Amino acid sequence: MQNYPHFAFQPRRRRRQRGMALAAGMLVMLGLLSLILLGVLAGAHGGSGLLNMTQNGDQSANQQGQSTAAQNAADSGVEYTLQWLHNQPGPPDLARAFALPTWNGNPGDPAVIYTLPPTSATFTAWVFPDAANGQQTVKKYLIQSTGLSGGAAVTVQAYVSLTSFGKYAVFIDRTLPGAYWASGSNVFDGPVHSNNSNGELNNVIWSDGTAGSPVAPIFTYAGSDAFTVSGPSINWYRNSSGNPSAPRNDAEWRMIATGGSGSIQTGVPMIPLPATGTLKQQYAVMGQTPPNNDTDTTPPTGIPAGTDPVGVLVPNSGGSATGGLYIHGPVQQMNLSVDPNNSTTQIIQIQQTDANSNPYTTTITLNASTKPPTTQVHVAYMKNQSGNFSAATTDNTYTGVTNGVVYCDSNIGKTDPPHSPSSDLTARPLTNPGSGGVTGVVADGASLTLATDSGHNVNINGSIMYHTPRQKDGSGNPLPESDPSNLAFRTSAGTFGIVSNNVQVVDNDASGNAIKNLEVDAAVMAFGTYNAADSGSRAVGSMINMGTYIVGIRGVFATVNGLTVTHGIPCSRFYDNRLADHPPPFFPTTSSQYQVLSWQRVFPPL
Repeated sequence: MQNYPHFAFQPRRRRRQRGMALAAGMLVMLGLLSLILLGVLAGAHGGSGLLNMTQNGDQSANQQGQSTAAQNAADSGVEYTLQWLHNQPGPPDLARAFALPTWNGNPGDPAVIYTLPPTSATFTAWVFPDAANGQQTVKKYLIQSTGLSGGAAVTVQAYVSLTSFGKYAVFIDRTLPGAYWASGSNVFDGPVHSNNSNGELNNVIWSDGTAGSPVAPIFTYAGSDAFTVSGPSINWYRNSSGNPSAPRNDAEWRMIATGGSGSIQTGVPMIPLPATGTLKQQYAVMGQTPPNNDTDTTPPTGIPAGTDPVGVLVPNSGGSATGGLYIHGPVQQMNLSVDPNNSTTQIIQIQQTDANSNPYTTTITLNASTKPPTTQVHVAYMKNQSGNFSAATTDNTYTGVTNGVVYCDSNIGKTDPPHSPSSDLTARPLTNPGSGGVTGVVADGASLTLATDSGHNVNINGSIMYHTPRQKDGSGNPLPESDPSNLAFRTSAGTFGIVSNNVQVVDNDASGNAIKNLEVDAAVMAFGTYNAADSGSRAVGSMINMGTYIVGIRGVFATVNGLTVTHGIPCSRFYDNRLADHPPPFFPTTSSQYQVLSWQRVFPPL
């Protein structure tokens, strides 16, 4: 039997109900009067009723105490298991249930009974992997913990999930020197995290309403993780960058964050970006299981060689799709569209050129609603520059739709000059112009993740929107997802993700028109940065990013003079709450952060 190690958390206790204090007090008084009356009556008949009732009351109180101790031990067993999972190099990959081992043990080691000092209560715990863990990156587990104290036994179960980066409205690894979050310019309606991994602290300018600008909270999400930073502190400025001043009371904290000071945390552990880049997405597109750690960089088998001709590979077994869509070679343009006769049918057009600069276009149709579902691939190949396409000899149709991963081993769009690797980003983000990229509409119910090799990039050259959109208010800003008008969005809209080295909004669309106003509905992760090209010179416009913004270093979308935008497309970021629990397929997860989806006492245990 092992002693329960000490952690920062306390044993979890059930919440007490509040209110009705007067009624409860009257019930207590009535109970005391009844006790006295019974004791007097028993004494009048030569008995010892009051003594017997006192003994019975002591016994009942002891039983209640043991039950409470067992409940606390069971809850602590869940907390302990969560800490154990957090300390593992990756999510356990066992398909069968396993008992919680010693603190430094491995899954499959013998079960251990833990004692909860200073009491004699004990707990044991089991972990049940979700049956679908082999097919998903967001691993889930059922934790079952049984607490024992005296003769009392309590069992609780918690269903937990590995945290997807889709949880974060904004996630920044390295803080951009000299950059500020400012009232009136930035509003975040979901969790925001900054790793401060380069040692730079976050700068926040907040308004107290006395300098001509209204009070405008920056963090409107009221959860305890509205704004978390790994740095030891935050640089606060009142009304302007020249006035260092932190909030002094609760009222001032709520001028910054709707949830007050309790929703802002400093010194939290860093959450590293995936160390292996997009390797797991590469395994997913090939329909193979990736290594279960962040040190094994062995690529999957069957990927095209560098000398192979451009095109799209559909991994399959006997004509049935087993993975995603593997794009080999650079892509000049990717267009997403929806079948006009079926809003659940996704069409992906990929424009490439071969080694002789001849255009080569692949059109993939994902028929999710047909029986059986199918993936159709049509290739149009222009053998010369005459303008006449020559169709492929035969079109290919595969049974089943792909798993949603669209992986390219090169760039999506052209960057000239090329982007620097993300590791070279030390100060200002990149502002290289480019052309081509991805744009279009995501079908209802479709779920796609566009990923590139870790050394390549994605351009955005037009809006990317869901076929069933999130409704907007009179100012053009997305209404809360809970608004009744967004019922269709919550139940029908697809999801879209981008995972790449750098992601950039280029100057012009595919027709050569300047991009001034656009909307990107997507969970975006860029190991380098996500920004707008020529933010210091392009015409003023506007941009909505409805999803997530996850970057190595914060990108610049616009240039301002005071509070006036002089160039660029200022980016308004709105969170898509669906992405926390239902991210795009194989969107990156944290290596060891877990969230509790449910927690309950059960009768009987599994």
